[in-house]
Amino acid sequence: MKFMVTFGMDKGQSADFMPHREGYIGILDWDSEEVERKTDYRPQRPEGFPQDSWRFGAATYYDGKIYTCTFLEALVINARTWEVEQVISEPWFNDLHHVYANERHILIVNTGLDRVEIYNHSYEHIGFYNLLEVDTWERFDKNVDYRLVESTKPHVWQANYLTELYGKYWVTRFGNKDVLCLDDPAQRIPIDVGNPHDGHIHGDHIYYTTTDNQIVIIDLETRKTVETIDLRDLDERKERIGWCRGFEIVDRYAFVGFSRFRQSKFRAMGHWIKYGEQILPSQIIQVDLQERKIVKRCVMEHDPGCTIFTIIDTSRMVSASSATCNSAATAV
Repeated sequence: MKFMVTFGMDKGQSADFMPHREGYIGILDWDSEEVERKTDYRPQRPEGFPQDSWRFGAATYYDGKIYTCTFLEALVINARTWEVEQVISEPWFNDLHHVYANERHILIVNTGLDRVEIYNHSYEHIGFYNLLEVDTWERFDKNVDYRLVESTKPHVWQANYLTELYGKYWVTRFGNKDVLCLDDPAQRIPIDVGNPHDGHIHGDHIYYTTTDNQIVIIDLETRKTVETIDLRDLDERKERIGWCRGFEIVDRYAFVGFSRFRQSKFRAMGHWIKYGEQILPSQIIQVDLQERKIVKRCVMEHDPGCTIFTIIDTSRMVSASSATCNSAATAV
């Protein structure tokens, strides 16, 4: 079994922040636990470009291409040659988190400005979903190039990750502990137990991870929570394994990414580090969803560590493009 994984690498450290100084896409052989690097890329860097930009964020595979992002760019990568075919970069981009693509659109989660950008497959910007309760330019300055702004935090909602349910787009909102339907904002899925990040549709359920190590299982039809799995209860150490991000399901197994905690200027999101818990290395764990137990853990990097953004089963990469907007398309 093999997985495509997107990474940000921490190659330096300051008193306040460990920036991502490198990003790459790798193929992880689950049996050998070895990672083969496929794409190394540094963003087109104008003067004043934030250092934290050198990472690959959450990705989607669609129709022979990998759609992912850096801090301020959306990238389209040929899945056969691993070459970057298209770079999308706009002055209103800041802290991009996820790129999702289907036959209709390319969607970009623009976390820094609390928006989701909409593009067609000619890479033309055709609109956006505004997550704010006011016009974007009432909160932000239209004359500022936000690609050069290190952070716009605190975000209002901290949008993270897109899923598609029956042709409608949904986005996780860290700050509101829910998943919002972009096409009908009156519809939302509450995730009361924690801050949601990644989502994955499998069978009759949607699985959402929370950054504090939980899997929330939602009934696909009723959109109600049917079960919550606290991964700390499955770990003999009974501690937070890491920042939970990156999620894949293969048959009865969930593969969940955990990134080693980094120092942060925004310590409120990681305050538990202060209370004596060991900082564990970045890893992916394999969870038996039927037996409710951890069957394997694969450590990615020990020191200084890496950040895991996306985990995609490579056997699904060929078939993913067959999903249509009329079905509950599997989100990756």
